Amino acid sequence: MNSSVKVFELMPPVVATKPTESFSGKKMTTEAVVKELIFSLKKNRYTINVSIVKMLYLMVRLSPKTAFGILNTKEK
Repeated sequence: MNSSVKVFELMPPVVATKPTESFSGKKMTTEAVVKELIFSLKKNRYTINVSIVKMLYLMVRLSPKTAFGILNTKEK
């Protein structure tokens, strides 16, 4: 297709925003996510996995069952 439109996919971890205030786990700052986004856009990276999501993406590719188990544990 002759188009100048580019589509990028951003997959950040949990980001410290108003909706995630009650989440007790580790959160990334919005500034850090935006910094990674801008860096990746400049490099024309169409899939942008930020922070721990990079490792999770690799884990899903190598061992989907293990990744599913890690992501679906119940808090005690």
